[in-house]
Amino acid sequence: MPCGRTHHGCRMPTCRTLRGYALLRCSNLLSQGSTGNAAGGNSHFDILTPMQYGYTKEVAKDFSGAVETVKDELAKVGFGVLFELDVANTLKQKIGVELERYVILGACNPSLAYKALQAEQEIGLLLPCNVIVYQKGDKVFVSTIVPTAAMGLVESGTVKEIAKEAEGLLKAAIDSL
Repeated sequence: MPCGRTHHGCRMPTCRTLRGYALLRCSNLLSQGSTGNAAGGNSHFDILTPMQYGYTKEVAKDFSGAVETVKDELAKVGFGVLFELDVANTLKQKIGVELERYVILGACNPSLAYKALQAEQEIGLLLPCNVIVYQKGDKVFVSTIVPTAAMGLVESGTVKEIAKEAEGLLKAAIDSL
């Protein structure tokens, strides 16, 4: 399936995802390192393009209220919170630095996690779906991982379908804030 991004007319599919970049196979940019026929035959090479890996919304709540509301909205779409990590407090205790309020919520939809583990046992390396709540000045933001971006590392159609479903649910929770 094409990634939808165009680069000099190329609409080749995404084949890997690395650190927030989509690795694309491209046949039209021969001057940047073809792996095939330099004369312009059926040549392909890889290029990296930025990839959206988070879905973020500013919320009109105080920080603590936002954390509680996010948990409630996640529950409404079938996600429980496995853990709550207070990053700012942890960094202050461990290395003595100050950070504005920042919490990571480890969100899990048990039925989707089970399906994903049945399809790909090592998918646990990419679970749970992290949701963050952070403060920037007087503003509060909520952001969720985009599961299709994270699961783009896995070459399983089943896992990709599960990621699409999880993404829809997580975005619905964020949109309802």
